[in-house]
Amino acid sequence: FKLSITEHWVLYPLRGLLTRVMKNNTPLDEQSKTLVYFGSKQVDEFRDVLRMHNIMTSYVFLLDDLGRVRFAGSGEASQKEVNNLIRFTKELLLESDGAGNKSKRK
Repeated sequence: FKLSITEHWVLYPLRGLLTRVMKNNTPLDEQSKTLVYFGSKQVDEFRDVLRMHNIMTSYVFLLDDLGRVRFAGSGEASQKEVNNLIRFTKELLLESDGAGNKSKRK
């Protein structure tokens, strides 16, 4: 999933326009997995829990089937970080597929 948080109250009246622009710039197959939030209620707590303190950068999180954070990164990734994210993603997909196959066998 992708989550875009816009906290600036000045932009709140433009949320419809901004949402349409973001939707038009998001591939069709990703639109159902893209969330947009305008406002500041509860964002501080959300940001604190995920340690997203720098509002001038982007963050990436890899979650497992239970919603646990298995990888977190921010800013420009090094090649090592990109490789790790790809490796962790493949491992999680294998774990997820293995769990699905086990439940089908029972």
